[in-house]
This record gives sequence, C-alpha cells and structure tokens, in this order.
Amino acid sequence: MAELSLDLKRRVGPGYLSGNSGTYLETADLFGVGQATAGRLLRRYRETGEVKNKPRGGNNPRRINLAWLREHSEAYPDARLGDRVQAWERSSGIRVHVGKMGALQPEAL
Repeated sequence: MAELSLDLKRRVGPGYLSGNSGTYLETADLFGVGQATAGRLLRRYRETGEVKNKPRGGNNPRRINLAWLREHSEAYPDARLGDRVQAWERSSGIRVHVGKMGALQPEAL
C-alpha cells in the first residue's frame, strides 16, 4: 500500500472540521482515501493536532558489552555459548538468551 503524502494527511483534519463534509465516509471520498484511513487520520489530528506518523523503533540498546565479550573470548576460546551466557549473567546481572549471544558476529568483536 502506498504511503499518503504528508500534505494530503494535513488537509484531511481541517477539511472535516470546516464542514465541507459531514461524515467520515464523505471526508474519505472527498480526499480519495479509505474510510478507515480517514478515521485514523482524524483521530490522530483530534488527539495531537498533527497527523504525522509516530516514530518507529529505536532505543533498543545492546544488552551484551562487546568489550567484555571480546575479553572473555580471548581468555576462554573454547567456551560454549551456554558458558558465555552464564558468565555474562554472573558478571553483569543481566540475563540474555543463548541465541542473542550467538547472534553476535565475530567481526563485531
């Protein structure tokens, strides 16, 4: 599905509130969008005064300290992933899944 332009999104709220259309369906037809889309845009406009999309993702910091992992890998080159996970939990108090520890690529170290 194609993303609507910000200009179009910003015209939907004032277009509805100005009285040019009486219902969400008429507003949707007026601007050439679906009724559900018009409803979402109008709700967002009513709640925040803006229709921009909310920011996505981000702020997902790494749970494993790469410097610690590098040192541990050099000190214990034959350690299994489970052993590294347990050592990390003892060292930091942060529990991680074996898959998370194994997902770290050697070049990241």
